[in-house]
Amino acid sequence: MTDSTTVLVVDDDVASLSALFECLRRAGYRVLVAQDGASALERAENGKPALVLLDVMMPDMDGFATCRRLKRNPATADIPVLFLTALTDTAEKLKGFEAGAVDYLTKPFQWEEVLARVRTHLRLRAAERELVAANRTLEARVAERTAELQRSLEELERLRQRLQAENAYLQQELGAEQRGIVGSSPAIESLREQIARVARSDTTVLVHGETGTGKELVAQALHDASARRDGPLVKLNCAAISAGLVESELFGHVKGAFTGATDKNVGRFQLADGGTLFLDEIGELPLETQVKLLRVLQEREFEPVGSAKPQRVDVRVIAATNR
Repeated sequence: MTDSTTVLVVDDDVASLSALFECLRRAGYRVLVAQDGASALERAENGKPALVLLDVMMPDMDGFATCRRLKRNPATADIPVLFLTALTDTAEKLKGFEAGAVDYLTKPFQWEEVLARVRTHLRLRAAERELVAANRTLEARVAERTAELQRSLEELERLRQRLQAENAYLQQELGAEQRGIVGSSPAIESLREQIARVARSDTTVLVHGETGTGKELVAQALHDASARRDGPLVKLNCAAISAGLVESELFGHVKGAFTGATDKNVGRFQLADGGTLFLDEIGELPLETQVKLLRVLQEREFEPVGSAKPQRVDVRVIAATNR
């Protein structure tokens, strides 16, 4: 990690190097030194200085070449470089800026100017690092909020699809054209009288009859003639649901209740709250499910699959079987 008070001084002239070292040390800076370009590259990478004061005129590798190599190395590319030069030629100064330097100090040094320029560039360096850190924090927050928004949108889409499915089901079940019991024979009239008599109570009803004899019509008529007529009539064909899913269909499930339960599911009992639940072919229910169904009939409450929290419901059950 870069030390914000560390300055690397690179100069092959021992007197100049010593004078700069002493000036910066007295001002409270930690000072690293190097006398040639090769050692300067090593000290810069290992010492992590916050600023480099680099002499232009050095043997083997001059300051321009050293600066270019510092800027090519990702470990040192962001360290600001100030050139030290006795040259006053504008072209040489431009060459230094092209190599990657941010400023220069002219020999012989004016020590107040040296300290002022060092302070200025160290403050700029600190401000740049703070800005980079702030930008990273902001980018991370934006990415986090974007991910949260995406998750929320996905959840809303899942809810929308589920509500559409539930609405389609309810529209089909509740908005379908009412089908009446047609006929005027003594048997049909007797059936209508039984329906009217049973509909006045709120008891559970079992409709028995062969397949195709109109058990669902009887259930519809019982519901329409009962005090629950303004509530929903929800239907479930027990024979059409696999044994592994029948409890989820009846009682619903919470998210994560079983493999594939990626969302909460509202069961038929909850959909029928305040109305009537018609269970066709109830004899096809597994025995363990029939036991749980009995508890709902007796206690008026159930637990969704994967949940230990009971839910109370007000539902009249009409069951049908051909057995």
